[in-house]
Amino acid sequence: MKMTLFERFYALNIDTSVLGLERCDDNKDWYVPKGARIFATLSVDGILFCFIDGFGEMVFALSPETNDDNVCHPLANNFEDFLGLVLSCKSADPLEQIYWLDKDRFYHLINVENEEWHNAEIDTAKEAALSAIRSELGVKPIDEPYDFVRSVQAGFDYSRIVYNDEYYETLGLPNPNPDEDHHTDENGNIIYNYEQTAVVSIIIRDSHEE
Repeated sequence: MKMTLFERFYALNIDTSVLGLERCDDNKDWYVPKGARIFATLSVDGILFCFIDGFGEMVFALSPETNDDNVCHPLANNFEDFLGLVLSCKSADPLEQIYWLDKDRFYHLINVENEEWHNAEIDTAKEAALSAIRSELGVKPIDEPYDFVRSVQAGFDYSRIVYNDEYYETLGLPNPNPDEDHHTDENGNIIYNYEQTAVVSIIIRDSHEE
């Protein structure tokens, strides 16, 4: 069976952590959406990268310390575009921050990372990883990564992302899709559905007896 680009990427003999893509596939933190398939972590501030069931090949970034109302933001429509963005920025790190940065601050961030944060060993490993993505996978850098990601995010319907109860409870938000066993009311109280069902049953029974 032919390997997907995703599988070929992680089969490369490179250190993906230097690109901000340390392999991670088992994270059940409160901010992870239902159906999320985590594949990498930035290893800082709980930032994760994932696919989500129902959204095809779209790549998302998860950030629990978000600067807006969403902890999950789309970055690219497929994994090839995502790698193209990584090539352009030389890391996945700046991509996660596009949703709240203006263009000037974004490119300033990239310049700071690429020009000031140097380590000879890491620089060598990073260049080897970027070179392998270009030569062995045939991926090309995305022109204007900021505009590219912004365009993906601009047309995205965030209401389609479904979270677990713990997400809404942690942020104090009403849960539009409560799990079957319980939900949170408007006062933040956890109400178990069997309790509500029991109350309804009593009301119906009493009305019949009258």
